[in-house]
Amino acid sequence: MKIVIIGSSAAAISTAETLRKLNPDIKITMISSDDRLPYYRPMLSHMIGETEYPTNFYLKTKEYFQEKNISIILNTKVIGIDKDKKIVTTENNANYEYDKLILCTGSNNFIPPLEGTDKKGVYTIKYASDIENINKSIDKVKNAVIIGGGLLGIEAAWSLLHKNIDVSIVEFSDRLMPRQLDIKASKLVLESATKSGIKFYLGESSKAILGEETVKGVELNSKKILDADMVIISVGVRANIDLPKGCKIDCDRGIMVTKNLKTCDEDIYAAGDNVQIGNSTYGIWPAAMQMGKIVAANVLGDNKEFDGFIPATILKGLEIGVYSAGDIEDKEGRTYEIVEDSNNYKKLVFENDILVGGLLIGETKLSSKIYSALTQKKTKSQIIDENWFV
Repeated sequence: MKIVIIGSSAAAISTAETLRKLNPDIKITMISSDDRLPYYRPMLSHMIGETEYPTNFYLKTKEYFQEKNISIILNTKVIGIDKDKKIVTTENNANYEYDKLILCTGSNNFIPPLEGTDKKGVYTIKYASDIENINKSIDKVKNAVIIGGGLLGIEAAWSLLHKNIDVSIVEFSDRLMPRQLDIKASKLVLESATKSGIKFYLGESSKAILGEETVKGVELNSKKILDADMVIISVGVRANIDLPKGCKIDCDRGIMVTKNLKTCDEDIYAAGDNVQIGNSTYGIWPAAMQMGKIVAANVLGDNKEFDGFIPATILKGLEIGVYSAGDIEDKEGRTYEIVEDSNNYKKLVFENDILVGGLLIGETKLSSKIYSALTQKKTKSQIIDENWFV
């Protein structure tokens, strides 16, 4: 059996690794437009200002692919899929036959429609090459503006702050990380970040990036102008669907797949940031890894399903611990267990007496317990009996 995987990030490497564990004989070919071996992308924002990558940055070595007999073709873009002949074609006119094709094309950063995003000094963070380009100019930067106050934006701001750069974050919402934090937790994170020296413009949106060829500032819709030698845009991602869409594979916001991760074509599957199951997309590294394991099993004849994923967020940066898992939104009928003091804020969210979400600000040592309880769907009485907050 010949299996071709398009992509090389979380879902792709998880798929390839699982396939080889399940079957030592199938032919596995990975084709990636990235120019280097698979790496841990959530680490990228912490690499701002660093001169080299840590040893655990790369997911697999060149020797791993050789030992496992997995062919990995880098710096090569797939431009076509012939579903009838079961052939993928690359930009250099090479053809690869497949029995089963797995699309792990991931996502790209969304660029909002504002003037000046093409100026020198404007960046996004998605690939290792993005960080390398940022680091080439970082020594000349005095003022940086981050457009977007989510997890990546805050982590990038923290890294820039440690390079003695004046950093401002512009966030459209009136609070930080509204999907991961409640109002109280957002306020605590804002206070900690502000105390460390990061400036915030909440409830604001960017109108234009100023300057001629090189960025000089950011104009907000409120008419405020922020000085900037560097702008990093971090306002979410969009699934990479141009390739499957062009090959008449059903797409909406992502590639439409069943819970078995199969597309409208019997022999084509998809996994990772690029997929959509019902109305849901999953732009989360652990979800992509889980999908890879499922799609590998199904390609080989299993019938496993991806039943969703419990999101968990750890903010690595600032001088305060931040952990959020599950659904922390305030909804009618939900109940809460809250413990707080001057240094910590702990909140558990229950629906129909079952734990559905948890927040930790300050001390985060309960994070593994919370996640385990979410997966086990523990009840409030079970958690109270375990004396978590004692």
